[in-house]
Amino acid sequence: MRRCLIIAGVFPPYGGCGALRVVKLCKYLPAHGWQVDVIAPRGRAGWHLDAGLATELGSTRVYRVGAPHLAAGEHLRQQAKGLGSLGHAGRVLRATMRGARVIRDSVAIPDEYLGWAGAALLRARRLVSVNRIDAVITTSFPYSAHLAGLALRRLGGPPWLADLRDPWVGNWFRAHSAPWQRGLDEILEREVAHTADAMTVVTPGMATMMRHRYASLDGRLHVATNGYDPADFERHGEGSDRHGEGSTCHGEGSDRRVFTAVYIGTFDAKLRPITPMLGALLRLAQQVPSLQDRFRFRVIGGADLATVEEIERWSRTTGSRVAITIEPFVPHPQAIRAMQEADCLFLSVAAGAGWMLTSKIFEYLASGQPILAAVPEGDCRDLLHRCGNSVLCDPADVEAVAAALAAAVSGGRLCVERPLDTVAVAENSHPRLARRIARILDSITEAAC
Repeated sequence: MRRCLIIAGVFPPYGGCGALRVVKLCKYLPAHGWQVDVIAPRGRAGWHLDAGLATELGSTRVYRVGAPHLAAGEHLRQQAKGLGSLGHAGRVLRATMRGARVIRDSVAIPDEYLGWAGAALLRARRLVSVNRIDAVITTSFPYSAHLAGLALRRLGGPPWLADLRDPWVGNWFRAHSAPWQRGLDEILEREVAHTADAMTVVTPGMATMMRHRYASLDGRLHVATNGYDPADFERHGEGSDRHGEGSTCHGEGSDRRVFTAVYIGTFDAKLRPITPMLGALLRLAQQVPSLQDRFRFRVIGGADLATVEEIERWSRTTGSRVAITIEPFVPHPQAIRAMQEADCLFLSVAAGAGWMLTSKIFEYLASGQPILAAVPEGDCRDLLHRCGNSVLCDPADVEAVAAALAAAVSGGRLCVERPLDTVAVAENSHPRLARRIARILDSITEAAC
């Protein structure tokens, strides 16, 4: 069996989509002839604790490097993002958070994990010299993981696959204030693109962007989307069967029960805005005020500071009675359970982000629950159209979102355009993703022989 070394800056005991992607590769790559070792941070390896993911690592060997993480500021961070009046101290805390982010984005290039990446490179060189390592995978975020892969390959290391989960240059989450900062990111990305034996991106739109920038990538660039693990849904029951086979309307049909829409993940104002939902709820309150008391919106996974403040302004301005709750991140099994118990699942992608194929969409589809999606033309909309079981609205069309919600709350069910295509959904499972990655690893190692 061949051995692959993954350099990952997001890894259990922390969770989220980045950690989940690496864990599922560790779980399923051995079935395709690849045993996995991982180099991960000794301290913080993500934002949210999900220690249970480590139980899926099997025989994976994990090497921790870097400085330990001091988590004292995490409690303050969560306090600042809580809904409600925080008083003067809370306003100061929020202003401090904004200032800290500006400073981080000004000095941490490509990101704040650069020191860890240096330690990861040193450990990787030792592992390569002592053990047989047939291939290396670096995965971002953080982008500095790719700099470790770049240096290792130039020092004669094994064939290298660079895995980008988000765009690097022009990343919406890291807005550099000076042109030279973007220029440096462009230089680093170009070196990675030219040197890597192969590169994977998670959406067709990202692949188009990379091919446009780097014609030399053609033949080395592959799309390997995120996905879902069938085993996770077998453990909890495959979706909810309360709706009946082949039904295009979901819910209990009662006009008196509280209809619950759920959003899993973290809302952020730039890429995953809550604005379409808030606009629709305002229309709902104006057109059918009586429906407000029968609708609940749960956000499980938190929101960025801009979104929290947007909800607070919306609540003060509208005086709406709709119950909106922002709940903290929960371990992966609990998130799946929340999907399966929802009346519908809400999805939002910003206009102009047609390349984005949010990771939660695959588990939404696997849950079997209907999806209300405010998404632009592009990768996400194409997948939902192909798989069915969804109501598709443009992000700017709050009237369409409101109409779908009014009908769902009034009738107790969301009527989708067509039933779920389980065959199309199955194409995006983590076992199939691992097989795709294994074939890429096979090709680059064979080419290097």
